[in-house]
Amino acid sequence: MRSQRDIDAELDAFLGRKKHHWLRWLLLAFGLLFSLILLAAVGVGFMIYQRLVADLPQVSELEHYQPSLVTKVYDRYGELIADFFIEKRILVPLEDIPLHVRQATIAAEDRRFYSHHGVDTWGILRAVRVNFQAGGTREGASTITQQVARTLFLNRDRTLTRKIREALLAWRIEQRYSKDQILEMYLNQIFYGHNAYGIEAAAQLYFGKSAKDLTLSEGALIAGLPPSPNSYSPLKNFQRSLQRRDHVLSRMVEAGYLTPEQAEEAQKDPIILNPPPPRVHKAFYFVEYVRQYLEEQYGPTALYRGGFAVETTLDMRLQQLAEQTLRQDLVAIDKRYGIYKGPIRHLEFTGDSTTDAALVAA
Repeated sequence: MRSQRDIDAELDAFLGRKKHHWLRWLLLAFGLLFSLILLAAVGVGFMIYQRLVADLPQVSELEHYQPSLVTKVYDRYGELIADFFIEKRILVPLEDIPLHVRQATIAAEDRRFYSHHGVDTWGILRAVRVNFQAGGTREGASTITQQVARTLFLNRDRTLTRKIREALLAWRIEQRYSKDQILEMYLNQIFYGHNAYGIEAAAQLYFGKSAKDLTLSEGALIAGLPPSPNSYSPLKNFQRSLQRRDHVLSRMVEAGYLTPEQAEEAQKDPIILNPPPPRVHKAFYFVEYVRQYLEEQYGPTALYRGGFAVETTLDMRLQQLAEQTLRQDLVAIDKRYGIYKGPIRHLEFTGDSTTDAALVAA
């Protein structure tokens, strides 16, 4: 006859098997549910990815990319008399851009440019930390490659979708082009303010010289402009542009491109702005005829973006002599009829079609 102890032991064993049986089924159910959720998440993620990349531009288009260039019109002796453009840009090869200008750009915009593959995770974390400490936006998180992707293929919408597409394009660009090729694209494409696109146009705009002649101080100033060309423009806010230049120089020290002593010397180097004089329309009616002819023959896109060099038959010296003679004769006529009021700018339309036409031509 079994004792009570034996009965209790058998009962405990049965209940234990029952408990483990249900536990196994519960774990199996949770495992199956997790697998379904994971598969659903992967499926949704794949669909989102397909939607994001479905209409992404092919980076191979950069092989045939033609940036917007300036069309220039010259007289018969090579004097520039007019230019037509939407974006004022002058292309220069990377080897014609001084090393210190390239280094200033990398230090200011993307210190790990030569080590990442399009997106810099550490750079994003650093920018978050710096901006949090500064209480505002002091550093951006987009790499140079991302900026190339955005400038050439996308827009500046502040949306998550655009940022993801930008990162995907940046990765693809890095797979196809070398770092130096990407840097050359950036330096020729980026906006530096006042309708100057690319480092060469910026150097000529702010300092009246070619990019290859920029000093360290000048190069650092220009390299600091892209995040906010309007705010940092030396033509609008000189002191703020100097502060930005000093920030770029300090970044160059942090990146190992300069010693503290070299940065300090560059800060002492005076910045002398030499912007070009305001555009003066020369031979206005002749140039307008040339513009209409070019637009009719080649179309507006080619005219304003094609970068043509147009040689004409105009002799600017004779044109200026003719304009001067016309002005003198207009003054003489007005004096003769008693309506002269001083310099030519004070002459008024009389209502007489012959006289008015002459004033417009002047």
